[in-house]
Amino acid sequence: MSSKGIPQNADLALIVVMALKESGGKASNEAIREFVIQYLELTSNEVEELHSGKRTKLEYKLAWARTIAKQKGLILSDGKCRWKVVS
Repeated sequence: MSSKGIPQNADLALIVVMALKESGGKASNEAIREFVIQYLELTSNEVEELHSGKRTKLEYKLAWARTIAKQKGLILSDGKCRWKVVS
């Protein structure tokens, strides 16, 4: 199994939407993260690589990906750390 690496934020936003759709339209940040790790076949090094402080590069990029998807009207906040696909 080889990693596809972490894509650019805009491309990652589409994977976030895919994760939500695969989860029945709603999911937590953690469920989205787990989907992305499996979908992209990320290595433990890629998952654990720090961006700053205790935040990983993956968590940082996922936060931006969710922001981009929200700005494009693809997803909405569904409570703290929860998201849903816009129908």
